[in-house]
Amino acid sequence: MSPFTFSVRAAREEDLPAIRALLSELGSSYRNVDAERLQETFRRAAGLSHLSKQVAVGPTGVVEGMLSLSHLPQPRLCGLKLSVDELAVSESARGTGVGSALLKSAIEEARRLGAVRLEVLTDRRLESYRRGFYSRRGFVEGDSAVFRRSRFQFQAEWSAAAHLSIRLATLEDAPALAGLLGELGYPFGEIALLKESLGAVLGHPQLQLWVAAGDGELLGMISLSRLPQLRLTGDKLSVDELVVSERSRGQGVGQALMATAIREAQLCAAVRLEVLTHRARESYRRGFYAKNGLEEVPSAVLRYPLKG
Repeated sequence: MSPFTFSVRAAREEDLPAIRALLSELGSSYRNVDAERLQETFRRAAGLSHLSKQVAVGPTGVVEGMLSLSHLPQPRLCGLKLSVDELAVSESARGTGVGSALLKSAIEEARRLGAVRLEVLTDRRLESYRRGFYSRRGFVEGDSAVFRRSRFQFQAEWSAAAHLSIRLATLEDAPALAGLLGELGYPFGEIALLKESLGAVLGHPQLQLWVAAGDGELLGMISLSRLPQLRLTGDKLSVDELVVSERSRGQGVGQALMATAIREAQLCAAVRLEVLTHRARESYRRGFYAKNGLEEVPSAVLRYPLKG
């Protein structure tokens, strides 16, 4: 196939048989996904304005590649993060420019939206990662670790310490949240910027921001996002931010916030709970996520430098 004989367009429901076949390219776990559940997940995703699905179509009308994107506001970034949730190319179309065109479409969409971050999470075992598909196109891999927990392991494990109150955040929490995010490595010069970002998060139907309070002050926070994923034929709940104030660590605050995430995953019937974290963080070094029932997986996180 010539590199110039395909077009990229929005995915349609009639593309689902081809998309189902393409999903198997993302790993053995996604082979022969349930067709009815795939259709239901696709329909739910189609109704969400912050998600988009694209396909690359060859000259005979055959779908040769697919791309799933999501864009969500992130408090610590004071802006949008666009994520490449799924990118797959048929074996017969590899080396023809299909993957490059789909990735270019993601970069263009990030710039159109004014996103401050474009991120890809991929399995290190995939051929695309091993041959440097993303790095050769300008994506830079960070020292991040990915932890997951499946729905089959979820248990009722809500046990906040007696001195803690776990509640949803409000705009009035902005000054305290700025301090917590500063400890995470994201200092804020102007609270107004955080309030604007926080307002977008609090008003978003797929996002939640929980805080842990004790003795009249905020001790920690966790932000969650819930998105339908075609390859999972269900929802993934992601922990986008988790931070506990330095003086409150070791007192069960982080554990109570993670228990909140697990509870919310149960309530929304998520099929996966996922956390991305830096290996340099203290929480990683002391095995915080493993102790809370999550397993580290062989995934890589790569980012595209949108500025410059």
